[in-house]
Amino acid sequence: MKFMINQLLNPQKPTMVKASRAAGVKHISYINHFIRSVLNITCDEYCLMQYIHDHYIEDKKYDLDKFGLIAGYHDDDVTDILIKLASKDLLTDKGKPTIKWLKMFPLDDAFIKFWSLHSWRGSKSAAKINLYECSKIDSIENILAGAQKYITYKKAIKAPSEMIMYATSFLSVKNQFWQSNYDTSETNNPQRLQLDDE
Repeated sequence: MKFMINQLLNPQKPTMVKASRAAGVKHISYINHFIRSVLNITCDEYCLMQYIHDHYIEDKKYDLDKFGLIAGYHDDDVTDILIKLASKDLLTDKGKPTIKWLKMFPLDDAFIKFWSLHSWRGSKSAAKINLYECSKIDSIENILAGAQKYITYKKAIKAPSEMIMYATSFLSVKNQFWQSNYDTSETNNPQRLQLDDE
């Protein structure tokens, strides 16, 4: 529909997107309409903010040209959306999400804290999903406190980095490793739950 409207309003602009350039893109947007309505933004604005936010959480630079290809926008369309987002106090002048946006996603802040405790191995995005699932059965505070105890314990026994479990394993709903007793006064292994097959 957006292509048709653009073509009617701006017939000089091409409306086709080269599939060869967009084919490698794997970004998917899910719109939380409650958050969208609270922030009073359009679906287009939400999708661009989510794209920027996902890159912010991963501590990666984003490519607005790539976003334009994914969503089927021209450069000036993306620029217009960016200007609107900045005017709604959702983007900083450096192109990062503001507190107004970030406070709508409290688990992301918790995940940043979790990930900064240690240079965890494994998939960051899978660990983020696991944290969300774990937050359904225990508080974020307990999970983060357990992760801190685990890392402190591993450092106290001078465990090599390959002996520190993957973030996704630590954030296992089945095993709940954050609830284990990681006592740094003991040099033997902590009391642990039996590891289930995943």
